[in-house]
Amino acid sequence: MMFVMLGFYFDLAWFREQFCAFLCPYARFQSVMLDQDTPTVAYDLSRGEPRGQDRGKTTQRTHGDCIDCQLCVRVCPTGIDIRQGLQLECIMCARCMDACDMVMQNLGRPKGLIRIASQNELTGTGKIAFWRRPKVIAFGLAVAIMVGGSLVKVFGRDSVALTVIRAPGPAYTVMPDGRLGNTFIIRATNNTASKVKLNLVITEPKGATLLCAQCGADLESSNDIRATAIVAFDKTSANKPLVIENETTHDQGVSMLIGPSGP
Repeated sequence: MMFVMLGFYFDLAWFREQFCAFLCPYARFQSVMLDQDTPTVAYDLSRGEPRGQDRGKTTQRTHGDCIDCQLCVRVCPTGIDIRQGLQLECIMCARCMDACDMVMQNLGRPKGLIRIASQNELTGTGKIAFWRRPKVIAFGLAVAIMVGGSLVKVFGRDSVALTVIRAPGPAYTVMPDGRLGNTFIIRATNNTASKVKLNLVITEPKGATLLCAQCGADLESSNDIRATAIVAFDKTSANKPLVIENETTHDQGVSMLIGPSGP
């Protein structure tokens, strides 16, 4: 918390707009994703130029609507001049739009000298249909793939997620009946909206025994449980995969049995 607090203080008190200019990744993504039909904060060059004010009593205007008051630059939190075109530092806050609209209103001129518009809109070029814009198609496919992958991940997840990891301590022990024993920590997470009855059994290797006091407990929705279990097995099953299954939901957790490597 102290590190984060100091980082925010450094950013807001000293670094300030330099973050937008040098460190912010959004600006780099923005420059790659934009095309000529993307609406952005834009200055209408054809309407505003040449900049300046018509002095004296004249009926013919020699300047555009921009009176070069610099108010759009002064209100910009990153200190850019939007009249020079869209720049990396622009955070799309639209303060320059509000300031310019206020000036236009005071001068009795139409608002929108700085507005949300695409480059094709400003130059009078007809709008291109979205299916003829390669970036739109590529981004749409990327979003569809990510959404599809997320849905598959969510709906294809195990009802009860089983994680089987080895417990700290010796690699194996010798049980009183002569079999080998490994100690595991089993974590079971209920991913469903209802209570699930745990019934953990060993499916591989055959003949192994699961000694666990909590492996038959009731698991509430969105809760998890950690249980310490001992797996007793014959020497012939040493160094082979261990598969533990919850018979109620048929979800499985996998680990490895450790034993002596020699005969």
